[in-house]
Amino acid sequence: MPGFFVRSYLLVDFSIHPQHGGIVVANIVGEFTVKRLVTHPVAQLVAENPAVIARSAKAKRLGIKMGVPWFQLKATRFPEPVIAFSSNYELYGDMSIAS
Repeated sequence: MPGFFVRSYLLVDFSIHPQHGGIVVANIVGEFTVKRLVTHPVAQLVAENPAVIARSAKAKRLGIKMGVPWFQLKATRFPEPVIAFSSNYELYGDMSIAS
């Protein structure tokens, strides 16, 4: 299974231009992330792993931990409804408006 391990190195070739469907290293709000670039129908960065990455204040309040695989959470009964998205749509919407 592809992935990164503790103390792994990631080599980036800056001579390759990002294109639709390619894997990119992105700096989002000061943190680096590796995602698949989708440029249409709307530009977005798509996670290849099903782990919880971005959390809302509500998710944090409910005790949802960063990096927990979604399959471990989806059967959990939370005191409030929880909706999971495959990407951080609010962030990508802001990025699209800014460009």
